[in-house]
Amino acid sequence: MRGDWTPSCMDESIGICLVDTYLQRADVFAGARVEVDHAFNYGLNNAQLRLVLDVITKQSELDQTSITSLIKNLYPGQKVQNEAVTIVVGCLGQAQGKPSPTTQASLIKWLITVYEFIEDPTIISRLYTVLFGLLDMISLRFEGKVACAFARTRIKAIKQSADLLETIIKPVEAKLLAGHSITFTRMLHFYTDLARHLQLLVAAADDDAVQVIEHRIECFEQLAHHVLNLLPPILTTPQCSQSTTTAVIEFLEILATSLQYFHEISPSVFQQMPIILPQPHTIYILLFDTSVSDISHLCSILATYKGVLQKRRLTSTSLQQQTIDQFNGYLMDVCNLLWRSRAFGRGDINAMGCFLPESALPVFQDYLWNIDHEYGLPYIFGLSHHASLSLLSITALRELEDLAETRGEDLRLKHAGPVTQRSLMKLDKDGGFKITWRDYRVQVLDYLEKRSLGGIKELMFSTMKDLTPNAI
Repeated sequence: MRGDWTPSCMDESIGICLVDTYLQRADVFAGARVEVDHAFNYGLNNAQLRLVLDVITKQSELDQTSITSLIKNLYPGQKVQNEAVTIVVGCLGQAQGKPSPTTQASLIKWLITVYEFIEDPTIISRLYTVLFGLLDMISLRFEGKVACAFARTRIKAIKQSADLLETIIKPVEAKLLAGHSITFTRMLHFYTDLARHLQLLVAAADDDAVQVIEHRIECFEQLAHHVLNLLPPILTTPQCSQSTTTAVIEFLEILATSLQYFHEISPSVFQQMPIILPQPHTIYILLFDTSVSDISHLCSILATYKGVLQKRRLTSTSLQQQTIDQFNGYLMDVCNLLWRSRAFGRGDINAMGCFLPESALPVFQDYLWNIDHEYGLPYIFGLSHHASLSLLSITALRELEDLAETRGEDLRLKHAGPVTQRSLMKLDKDGGFKITWRDYRVQVLDYLEKRSLGGIKELMFSTMKDLTPNAI
């Protein structure tokens, strides 16, 4: 037996009514459709909104397409009351009678959309732990974006920086850190988006709003330190994937570029922004990554930091010498590894030998000699021998050789690789292509740059004295 539409206490001329469980799908959808058609033109009042949400969140004969259509047309005509928010949060989770994950995701996105129109926005704060506790792990494919969106909307209402860590970061982190690389990646994307939004909030503040600017910078600093402390354990966990490593680099990039950004748009804010360096272990783990793209991006980040430090030194006396020494240690170790054939050396000022214990050096050298007596630990990670760069390096030289032949040069032999300073001298003596050790390496950097891998060149040209006179 079919039930009838029973008018509620709402405006009967709109034809809104509660849905009997015996109604067929077409009747249910048609009745609720009247609501959303009206909503598009006039908006729903709170009573109408609650009724449509009841239809959406409770079991009915509606199919997924119909439910999604209803949610997309939920246009509130008044401030959204707490009851509507509670209905949405209460339907989340995995249990019999709960809406599908797709419906839950759509409702969360709807909450984000109408956040500015919630009558009492603190309801989100009070339901925050419940909200993330109810989200099913199946929904992690969209949860990171949802978390970030709620975080962004809540940052405007934060009154103390401690709230950022306690009410946003820790609940999200606890939910996402489930020991799987995909959750690490999503968490880092969340942090990167959050850092970027904080940067925009700082930039949007009026210059005379000193306390507001200081508070937002404090939030940015707190977030940066928190995430930087997480990176070494994340990078060394067995669940760390290539996508996670790339996400780490993206976060470091936002830290470096934010400083550069404020130097360009607001020198006064730039002087207040803290210089927050990644931890040494993070730098060295990334430096030995197998991805050429990640190595290039890391070098580009270091080059950006270097430019920022130079500018800060010229305009301020607040920069701590410890920060300068630590960063110069990074530069020295990277250049020793990739350019100077002095990997793991500690003889230069500030060099830290990539934190490799000196007692381990003979062990690694013996291992290399057992493979090939031509291999040496100081240059095994240089442009020519690096496992991820060696093919690109020898290809760059072979292109030069081919170009020489097209110009009519008679090359009696070509370099077999890998290239060393001594092998280039021998190549010239034996009638092969003539090029200096320095010029060969510059050609390799140019070759990488043409293939969107210009970070190494950027760093070397901003650091090495034989390439540029400017060095900090």
